[in-house]
Amino acid sequence: MKSKFKHALLVIAALAVSFCIRAQSITSKIYFPGLIGLSMPLSQKNIRFTNAIALNTGAEYRPKEENVLFYRFNYDAASKKYKKNIAGIVPGNVVDGTAHQNYFVMGTGYRLRHQNIGYYFLLQPGLATHSFDKVSGNPGEFTISQITLSNFTVKYSAGIEYYLAQHFALIFEPAVYQNNFISARPYNPNQASINIGFTTTLF
Repeated sequence: MKSKFKHALLVIAALAVSFCIRAQSITSKIYFPGLIGLSMPLSQKNIRFTNAIALNTGAEYRPKEENVLFYRFNYDAASKKYKKNIAGIVPGNVVDGTAHQNYFVMGTGYRLRHQNIGYYFLLQPGLATHSFDKVSGNPGEFTISQITLSNFTVKYSAGIEYYLAQHFALIFEPAVYQNNFISARPYNPNQASINIGFTTTLF
């Protein structure tokens, strides 16, 4: 009886080790870049946005380490102060406030790596959302709600990586978000950002 129990334990342990090895082979292909930077509006017209801190998070899949192609999803966010000009049209009715901008983009990149240095270019189409405050009510009783507008966007980025370990690298990544395609809307000017951070796998 004891020998059967030990045999069962050995089989379970072997299966567990095999599962861990397979799981590690999968997780070693998925990177999680995290960056912080400065977001700057471009081509402003009737609404003046300030520069703001941007936070970029994502998940990147690399089929093979030696493969130059990779795939990345990004969620990027920034909150910017804005002020409407005399002739400007702003969503909501707050003419001097804060706009919350979120980008959900996914695309393909091309990477070249030489020893500890990596270079890449990335093209990611997706969705941009812009939220503005709206104040309503009577004097002394106000309600604040948000108006959220969305548009198609394309993120163009390039980066330089310095690998401190096989699966851990520091990143410098400038990017441009193109928001205006068919018609120029003052609430979603094109954006540029300069970001620094790191990328790593779970295991």
